Amino acid sequence: MFCLHSTKHVRAVLLIAAAVSLPFVAACAQKPGAQPVESTPVETSVVQPDGVAASGSGTAMPAQVGGGKQNKPKKVKVNDIAKPGTPAYTIREFEEKTQKEFFQNRQGMLTELKDPELAQTFGTKLNWSLLRYPIWPIAMMINPPLQSNNLFVVDGKNKIVAHLTDMEMLKKFCLQNMHSVKTEQHAKEALLAYLRLQQELAQDGMFQFGIKRDWLKVSSSGGRFAASGRSVVAQNTGNEGYLESKLVFGADGKLVSAESVNKLQEGMRPICQSTKLLDPDPIVRRMAEQDILLMGTSCKFYLDEMRAKAMPEMQQAIDRILKQIEKREAARESRDVGSAL
Repeated sequence: MFCLHSTKHVRAVLLIAAAVSLPFVAACAQKPGAQPVESTPVETSVVQPDGVAASGSGTAMPAQVGGGKQNKPKKVKVNDIAKPGTPAYTIREFEEKTQKEFFQNRQGMLTELKDPELAQTFGTKLNWSLLRYPIWPIAMMINPPLQSNNLFVVDGKNKIVAHLTDMEMLKKFCLQNMHSVKTEQHAKEALLAYLRLQQELAQDGMFQFGIKRDWLKVSSSGGRFAASGRSVVAQNTGNEGYLESKLVFGADGKLVSAESVNKLQEGMRPICQSTKLLDPDPIVRRMAEQDILLMGTSCKFYLDEMRAKAMPEMQQAIDRILKQIEKREAARESRDVGSAL
């Protein structure tokens, strides 16, 4: 607590509050799967995780706006970002077809899911991939049927056999395609696969999930199996809660029911804190640095994107904070190793 002894002090506090609140209000974020609010951000060059030059939306530095002749951006082609004859190419083609003008501005982050439980539960001929569009600090514009989180199932002929964006769709697909289970171990592997997919549909890019095998419970009766378990969120930066699922298999081993619960609570999120790293007020700078350090490696995607848009001085400030995050992470890993010995 502190006392305000003059009108000058009151005015200073109000200016600090305004400086902190305005960018936070401007960067309105949304839940995964929700359609973003229309906005008019400045489009600037961004390098995507798969090494593709594209453009992104967000808060631009004032020095970036206007001035100088703008070069016409090169048209992005699927061949530039994915190898023909692969599941990634098939998904990028689908993205290009549905996103149209948005595809030229920016592509989603595509990741292949290689969990062994997926192959054991659905077969080795199916490829599982996740196409995600970040929602922080500002949700990207997306054309339906794509949402912020998209699970794609591609067969051996590189044909999309399923596009899943919510738990109801995942449940329906699993009821029709999950392999039969014959033992308690098979039921446990199926549950693990289901929980992993549930994680990806609930993920907003900032949660860290953990599944321990001793949290998974399997019971049997009359040749039927029931498997239940939780995927628990690491309690950092205010994140709390868990995902829970229960699968029931009939006497023939086929999945007959799937029930899921989402008890996640969001913590701190990137809402343009990086734009305040060079704020003239040291208190505002410290608040921004503290938020970013608390979020740690989970907000690296956000810092990388903002760095690509920033002027040199801001890039240096982001580099400094990234080095601090790396140092903290290395110290944490060292402590974890020490406690395990």
